[in-house]
Amino acid sequence: MTHERIAAALFGVGLQIVALAAGAGSFVAIKAPDCINGPYFPGWTVGGQYLDANNGVYLDQYTMLARWQGNDILTNWVTYNMGAFTGLTTSSQRGRIPQDPYGSPGAQVTCTKFGMFINTWETPHRPIVGGSYNDMFGYAWSSNNKPRPFVDPSTGKATDLVLQSMLAVTEFNWNPNRTTTPSIGQLSFFAYLRDTTHPTLHPIAVLAGVAASNWSTSWFNGGYLSYDYSNADTVSAVAQFPAWFQRGQTGSGVWFVSGPISNSSPNPYVTTVYSAGQNNSALQTYWNASVPLQFWRAHITPQNLTRISTDINASTQCIVTGCPLRGYSTRPQDYVLEYAGVIMEVAIGSDIPLAAGSYDSSPSNWIDSDHAKDQVSMAMHGDEFGVFRYVP
Repeated sequence: MTHERIAAALFGVGLQIVALAAGAGSFVAIKAPDCINGPYFPGWTVGGQYLDANNGVYLDQYTMLARWQGNDILTNWVTYNMGAFTGLTTSSQRGRIPQDPYGSPGAQVTCTKFGMFINTWETPHRPIVGGSYNDMFGYAWSSNNKPRPFVDPSTGKATDLVLQSMLAVTEFNWNPNRTTTPSIGQLSFFAYLRDTTHPTLHPIAVLAGVAASNWSTSWFNGGYLSYDYSNADTVSAVAQFPAWFQRGQTGSGVWFVSGPISNSSPNPYVTTVYSAGQNNSALQTYWNASVPLQFWRAHITPQNLTRISTDINASTQCIVTGCPLRGYSTRPQDYVLEYAGVIMEVAIGSDIPLAAGSYDSSPSNWIDSDHAKDQVSMAMHGDEFGVFRYVP
């Protein structure tokens, strides 16, 4: 039996079990897990913000994308046991050269499994406009193939967008040498949803949280809504740090919402119908590469999306010129799915906010394992990420 058939068979069994746990209803694959031939995987990539021309996201395929960690981070194969950090041992891995067996950052892809390891000890410290160092394993659709996840195309019935995977956080460690501000680590599902009735509006990013070191009761109960940066922020950063923005960065960012995956969370943006994994407390500092995988699943329901678009349209946060435009449709059937996957992100405490950081002078002039700076590392691995419609 081929790897693809084995993966499909195992996934089908898992899906049946989960469907039984969730109750009545049916799952229809928008993008089922692929068994990727790691040594020939064409999706190793780096890039900038999603709206940038050089975002590194390939269309109609999976990509393993590393952002803000150097343009060469996934160019080279590495042979040390990255699985000592991620819990996934495979020869299909790429990362920092020269490699360091004590923690070269990088990523892994083999069949339906994937691993990510971010380690700022061996990463240039740079200003980032919107977000922080992150890795993303996901699938993106081209213009003619973008699915409508909130409607059954055969019946017109309303459906949920479902993101699911087996996941484990295997390391989170931060070392505050210069400040007591905690560094942050997060792991989430993500989906970029575009309003087809207002094509000039940026897509909305929806994050379903698996783990967060900055977990809070208010986030657990009410979720979080914001935008990642304004046009004024971009202009200011490019002027302040020209050596770091030679590849360009454009315009204002996207509106985003996030909420935890938990069967007991009442947040309005992400619904948990069933998930074995529960995001009920803050991610603690630890290292355990043998931590077992758990099944995580997030529903983004039509009701969630209506609340998301309504809250964005009514938000009073945007008081700076150049923030993302608003006026989104509140009809879920108007939205298409552009990009979905798993994102792992770390933020160095002393670099929050952007102007407070102490950055390396340029991409070609940085100090490896610099003890004068705050550092943070995080690792994870996953299996069988898939995207589905759920028809209640």
